[in-house]
Amino acid sequence: MTRAADAVARALMMVGERWPYVLGGGNHVGPTRVRRKDGTLSALGFDCFGFAHSFCYQEPRHRPGFNRGSWATVSDDINCDAAIEDAEHKRELFEVVDVAGVGDLIVMPSIRDEDGKRIRIGHVWLVVGVPAEAPPPGTYRDYDTVQCQARTKPAIKRGPGPATDARTFRGLADDAWRIRILRVR
Repeated sequence: MTRAADAVARALMMVGERWPYVLGGGNHVGPTRVRRKDGTLSALGFDCFGFAHSFCYQEPRHRPGFNRGSWATVSDDINCDAAIEDAEHKRELFEVVDVAGVGDLIVMPSIRDEDGKRIRIGHVWLVVGVPAEAPPPGTYRDYDTVQCQARTKPAIKRGPGPATDARTFRGLADDAWRIRILRVR
């Protein structure tokens, strides 16, 4: 079995499990707790990248030296933004591909305001099935995916990929906000 096939099998086993969405949660060994601003600990859980990449691909989230450079918004840890930045620069762990295959990640970057505050958090879907014919570029809904999403219970669910290419937000459009398909190297 390939590494991508292992990741997909791991994801499919978790569909419907009752782990909650926890921002910053999850790693290569499973769900984790996160310390909240008030000092208390969250429930055990995953966020989207902690699930779709770290857990499913069995990769630690903390990786000293990862994504270091002038382009980086996140270094030493792996999340949606760091993965895209790596794929577009050093290609240490990820590469951008044009057409998704089983095991690839459909990744939407965060959007930050003028002060650097994140106003849209990034998100990731793990591709577990591809349509017989490749959809047109920028179309993701035809892919069968698994994701960990804050708005749903259970958080880990199977369904279609994203409905849009994500380059539009609050009535504005920017090509930098678009989804990328990343292949794990």
